[in-house]
Amino acid sequence: FHQTSQGFPIDIVPSTFEENLDKSSYSAPWQYAVETARGKANEVAERLKADPNWAVVIGADTIVVKDNEIFEKPSSPQMAKEMLEKFNDSNHLVYTGVVFLLRPYPKGETVIEHHFYDCTEVTFGKLPEEAIEYYVASAEPFDKAGGYPF
Repeated sequence: FHQTSQGFPIDIVPSTFEENLDKSSYSAPWQYAVETARGKANEVAERLKADPNWAVVIGADTIVVKDNEIFEKPSSPQMAKEMLEKFNDSNHLVYTGVVFLLRPYPKGETVIEHHFYDCTEVTFGKLPEEAIEYYVASAEPFDKAGGYPF
């Protein structure tokens, strides 16, 4: 997907990085989010390596954390329902890790990385079971961490 913003050409290149890092290897949830974002960015940069025109790759990953458990995208309707029920009428944290890979001019092999994360506390209102079931049946939850849009 190609577009232009402020005169700069932008290509949106989805990553094929497998989001299956061992969550127990990280002492803090933000580290897991940043490392997954790094994996996504590195995978795209590796595919673009031969293209002399790329200068910046941005990778990002969002996770939801409740009671020290990391939630990503649900893989089934049952998982989506269980996640939403766990978040229902309570607070949880949403972390987004972002990694920038910059290839300096002239286009060389050296890549500079910058990363950061942000965390937001989310208060989830009380939803009746029928609303959760209706939402899960819509297939909306399956491309969103925690099963819902932020």
